Amino acid sequence: MLKNKKVIIILIVILSILAITAIVYFLWFKKVPKTSVEEKPIQKLTEERMMGAKFLSESNKIRFLSLESFTLKELDLNSKQTTELTKIPLYLVKNIIWSPDGQKIILKVENNRALLSQEGYLLDKETADGTITTWSLDLSNGNLVELPLGIGGVDWLSNDQIIYYYSPGLTDPDIDSGQSSASLNQANYDGSNYQKVMDLDGNKLYNPKISLSP
Repeated sequence: MLKNKKVIIILIVILSILAITAIVYFLWFKKVPKTSVEEKPIQKLTEERMMGAKFLSESNKIRFLSLESFTLKELDLNSKQTTELTKIPLYLVKNIIWSPDGQKIILKVENNRALLSQEGYLLDKETADGTITTWSLDLSNGNLVELPLGIGGVDWLSNDQIIYYYSPGLTDPDIDSGQSSASLNQANYDGSNYQKVMDLDGNKLYNPKISLSP
């Protein structure tokens, strides 16, 4: 009997401790205010359709190509005012690669002599329709330059220099792109001061600046 009483007393003590713990836990967390995440509605910055948007963090502005006027524009996120950066229409643009500071751009354009000849911009009269041409535009002075045919992927090394993949097979159907003399190159944004960084011969890589001889 004594053993049974001891067991009962122990169970009562344990249950009492659990009950007190549960009450304290409930009362404590009831006092702590719940942190709520305020859901803010998505704000439409502009009604204008665009492509190739570039955010300029220092000025809190966005630069983009308008798909309505086909000109480059700048949207001030503070005033919500839009300013036109170029007057010339930029048709058939397939890709825009902005320099880090947003002052220069590389344009990938589908050549179309019938359409582009009406405006005279971004047109290569000697190149077949459908060919992707590459152009460099400096917004500070309006300087527009066509870069060599055969340029594939492009990226910026700095605000004034680019690095790009080059292969004659990209634009000449008679050349097998896998057998052509492809290379990785760097140059100024307008194509000047060209330097070959690396030969790309199929699956083989050769850096002309590195000597492989013992």
